[in-house]
Amino acid sequence: LVEPHSLVMPLEKLSHAVQKPGSSSTATDTPAGPVKIYRWIEFANRGEQVTEFDESHFQLEGNFESNSSEGHKTYQDRLRAVHFRHEGKSKSEIAAILGRSEQFVAKWWKKDEREIPRPWGVHEYMAKELGSKTVSNRAEHTESSEVSTAAWWRDVELKRKYHADPKIYEELLNNTEWRSSAARTRDFSTGASHVKYDKEGRMKIQGNQGAKYTKGSSPAFDQLLQKFFAEYGIADRTSGIALNWYPDGDGVLGSHRHDCWTALFSFGHERILTIDKTPLLLQDSDLVIFGTQRHGVPKMPEVKEGRITVPIFFYPDHLQMKKQWQTLTDPEDPRRSRELAKLQTNQQLASEATAASLWSAERVASLQKLLQLGFNEQMARSALQASRFDADEAAEMLLMAGAGNPLELEQEHAVPDCASENLARLGRWASSARRAQMVSGGDMQAADADVALALKIQMEDETVLEHANQVAWCCQGGDADVDDAVLAAQLEEEEEDLARPTGDLLAQQFQEYEEQLNRDAAENWHGKGDLMESNFRRDTLSLETMDRTTCFSIGHGHVTEKCFYELLQLNSIRVLYDFRPSDHRGDVHAPCEHFSVRGLKASCRSRGIAYKHIALGRESAYGILKHVKTDEARHALMELVWHAKRSRTCFLGFDQDWRLDSRQVVAHELSELGHTIKHIDGTGAIEEHERGRKLPDFLLQEEERLRKLEKQRQAGELQRPEKSAVDRSSEAVASRLLRPSQEVDAMEALREASNQVELERVQRNLARMQRLGDKHGVLAHKVVKAAPQWIHDAAKEQEAWIAKKKAEGGKPIAEDNPKVTDEILVQCFGCSSEMPWASLAAGDGFCSGCSTASGSSGSADSQDSGELTVECSLCSTPLPWDVLRTGDGLCPQCLRLEVRQAGPQTSSEACESAPRRSNWRAARRSAQRASAADEV
Repeated sequence: LVEPHSLVMPLEKLSHAVQKPGSSSTATDTPAGPVKIYRWIEFANRGEQVTEFDESHFQLEGNFESNSSEGHKTYQDRLRAVHFRHEGKSKSEIAAILGRSEQFVAKWWKKDEREIPRPWGVHEYMAKELGSKTVSNRAEHTESSEVSTAAWWRDVELKRKYHADPKIYEELLNNTEWRSSAARTRDFSTGASHVKYDKEGRMKIQGNQGAKYTKGSSPAFDQLLQKFFAEYGIADRTSGIALNWYPDGDGVLGSHRHDCWTALFSFGHERILTIDKTPLLLQDSDLVIFGTQRHGVPKMPEVKEGRITVPIFFYPDHLQMKKQWQTLTDPEDPRRSRELAKLQTNQQLASEATAASLWSAERVASLQKLLQLGFNEQMARSALQASRFDADEAAEMLLMAGAGNPLELEQEHAVPDCASENLARLGRWASSARRAQMVSGGDMQAADADVALALKIQMEDETVLEHANQVAWCCQGGDADVDDAVLAAQLEEEEEDLARPTGDLLAQQFQEYEEQLNRDAAENWHGKGDLMESNFRRDTLSLETMDRTTCFSIGHGHVTEKCFYELLQLNSIRVLYDFRPSDHRGDVHAPCEHFSVRGLKASCRSRGIAYKHIALGRESAYGILKHVKTDEARHALMELVWHAKRSRTCFLGFDQDWRLDSRQVVAHELSELGHTIKHIDGTGAIEEHERGRKLPDFLLQEEERLRKLEKQRQAGELQRPEKSAVDRSSEAVASRLLRPSQEVDAMEALREASNQVELERVQRNLARMQRLGDKHGVLAHKVVKAAPQWIHDAAKEQEAWIAKKKAEGGKPIAEDNPKVTDEILVQCFGCSSEMPWASLAAGDGFCSGCSTASGSSGSADSQDSGELTVECSLCSTPLPWDVLRTGDGLCPQCLRLEVRQAGPQTSSEACESAPRRSNWRAARRSAQRASAADEV
């Protein structure tokens, strides 16, 4: 075992060691050599970066501290303070180790790990015990493994040129069957894996190829493993060794983290490994050991050669935790560590104790009888165990199994072939007859046990003589009775052969059994994440081979939340799959807030119902009929069937009438495969789906309609739906202007994202809302609250991209086209043309053309023209009524002031205040009557 690292001072941070020019953890006076410059692209094409690596970078070795964020660092130090106190260290020692103050240590070191709050940015599954609540597909968790929350983190250990051998890369490359895997992301709450799909539902493939290492495929690497296991001590905590191949610089691996510790070897061309966003250039035969830090392999366009990494996953044990976050690892070599020797000694003692208790004196005597008859010891032991230590039955089993006749082995002359064949048949027939006689004569033996025992001894004494006589008779032609017995045995054997399956039939049966066992193993799922995230399940499971089940279907319509969950409770629904489609932005437009994805997720959780949303039939996938044939939809249906096999499961749609909803396509697909679908209507009645029912035209034409809609949106030709005269009236516009903007908490929306895919979508939507909010000001529909700075930066990037597209003469995407935005369209007071209110606000309701034309005439001209002039109800400024009627008697400046002072309202208050009518018509009629009276 390696010596523990000195804990006098905290370790140097990996990011500082890499960025510091001409430095390394091993102090050396070697001058910096030539500088290597590499261009690399962060994941998801988030911009190209250029990094210089000098000679000191390749001399960098030792242990370094690394954290994904400041929140991870704070949480780690809190847990370490608790761990070090359990190890018996004082407060001052812990403060020196962590580089923190003693006040920090005193605040946390006496708390339980579960009492320590989780900072923002630390995923929920990392606040639980290591490996006990998460999903790991490689490392094994044993009783000696360390499961405390503090075990999630360890320092990064780097060793250059650990075992240089050029044969390793070529042997691994040529002797391995490489295969591409699906791109996955980890659930932030449970740590389970989700498969990534593109916008049309096709499964995304990782940028590298993988395999599992088989011992002996690379003798050179086997020698390296012996060296590695001799220096470290993993002791039974690895369940295999993975292989990752990157053919060139385009081969990438997205940033991710494991729920165990990792020892990673690199062979072949040098490539960058990012650890917590810090680029570390690994060369051939380098070794890096780290904990649950976030890591990945970015794209490097300049690299044209291949590289293979070999990660070994394992859990730490208590001994390794005592070494203060330094990895020590596992044996498999001739030199046994003290822990391994102790483990093997205990196992040997346990085996000897088991054997001593199994083979008692009486059983050993039975074994000796079989050995005296000439049987093999190993076969005799197996036969005795199979026959429950009955010596006679064991001897008969050995004879029937072809172990040989002991008397024949002792004979000096061999029996002729015809005689031996007849004897074998006669022996099998006689054995069957003896067993039948023993069964039928069981009552007689129970009545007179002494007589039965004497008869048995006499039969054993006469066995040798009878056998010799039978051999002589068979060789001489035999007695007629013996011939009849042999013939009867032969006929019986032929009948058994006819009833016995043939070789091909047996092979087919065994193949079916193996396939069924594989399906049972593939369905062994914990119910978290995605069922089809592994290659084994995708190769084994299919909708056609899964057991037939019964699923339910329901649509929410406009029912209340209470009524909806009463319908689910009435049918004992425990799992709800939300298959409602989304628009091109990924939003599901629910009629009520409690039927939004966010509302359903929260309410189902409080009621103990498992909920999952998968947007089947979304616009980007061109409708339900095309989407249901893709990987994403097929995998979702297999999950639905898996849940339906174990509990009552229902899938959700928009409309209560399933004939008017797209969920009937899901019912159609499942019913064609033999599953039973029962639709629940608004009254709770059950209607079974009719198999072979023709789909309606609105579903058959959906793909064509959505493709046309996408082309119009991309070309900027998508026209806004024409509004009715009521929606374009002054009252409706004024009511909408007075309605407060909806506030969206940015941090709350980010916390609700369950995985990386959802998080990226939420980030894009927040940036879009921030951009529109900055553009429209108080007139924006949604306003982002508590937005971090990077949201503002992303909004500015979107605005710059739109301006660039407009400057180039091209049309931006649909959501940035003025024709299809959510802006308020208002008629100009002068020319009555519909324009966004942002372009009319500068002219107080007049467009730029009307403002220029009427700018020279002034207010006197308007009064002379006979236009009605009214004072503002707040500031008493006389203005034309055409200007004041939009604000219901308020000028634009007072209207903005009133909106700001009104503050946020609840949704119910907003709905109550929405239909308020203005009295401008009454004021106008009064003015007209007054002018008519003056004329009279």
